[in-house]
Amino acid sequence: MVCMTRSHMFWAAGALALVLALSAAHAASPSPDRAVAQAFVQDLSSGQFAQAETRFRPQLRQLATPAKLRELWQLLEHKFGPYQKIDSSDSVTVQGHPTVIVHVTFKRLTVGLEVSFNKAHQIGGLHVVPVQPTP
Repeated sequence: MVCMTRSHMFWAAGALALVLALSAAHAASPSPDRAVAQAFVQDLSSGQFAQAETRFRPQLRQLATPAKLRELWQLLEHKFGPYQKIDSSDSVTVQGHPTVIVHVTFKRLTVGLEVSFNKAHQIGGLHVVPVQPTP
């Protein structure tokens, strides 16, 4: 049986409180990839397609031109209605790549923009995916 003195108990309680506070602060702050993914969607929704393009890794910028990004966004709004807001985002790993699924609400439907990243936090892939409605 381990016997703890009163000072050891206070120290342990303080250490636990610090660990919990640091964990909560870490969970509350978005990851760099999550921040980039959300800023990317904000760029698209505000028509800043050239800014959105700068977030791609250099090899993809030839494919993800501002004109192509505008075309994609217009297609999403045509199909799902006007953009409303970003609901939330989830960080996951897809085929070994850090990925953020940004839940984007349009007038008629919420879809996921699956944004994958390289180690330099540059966008390496983009897909539109279905998302489960939030209760």
